[in-house]
Amino acid sequence: MEVTKQMKRLITYLLVCATTLCLVSGAAAAVAQIELTDWVIRDIPITADASDYLAAYSASTSRAGSGKLQVNFEITATTIFPSVGSSRIEIQERSGSSWTTVMVYTNSSTSSMMGSNTNRHFGNITYNGIAGREYRARVTAFAGGSSGSDSKIFITGSTIV
Repeated sequence: MEVTKQMKRLITYLLVCATTLCLVSGAAAAVAQIELTDWVIRDIPITADASDYLAAYSASTSRAGSGKLQVNFEITATTIFPSVGSSRIEIQERSGSSWTTVMVYTNSSTSSMMGSNTNRHFGNITYNGIAGREYRARVTAFAGGSSGSDSKIFITGSTIV
């Protein structure tokens, strides 16, 4: 009988340990998911302030060769509109603790910035900067048509080219 009592205690102990391990690992997985979500939102600014026209927008900058900066963007509308994309992209260069606009692209001069009769548009532009300097983009997301429109301005993270 004494052996059976010890076995029951051992089995109970092992079950308690296994249950505790499952609970702790589940909580850790939930925390890891929250941190991953926060990271994605910080690095790729997906909007939380949606409108009747814009559902989401994002952009990022990357080095595209010596001195070149590539700006990639994605604009998502709430439905199909005559125009969806970026109406303006300003390239800004760090100058001490401030930022100076050094180039402006508009959808009227760069046709790849705007899509027609769609609800989503991806695009990119490449700026020929100066190697070793730091740049970022100030992007204007746009969606709409003759019945109305909306635009939102947001700024990407910076990149040294």
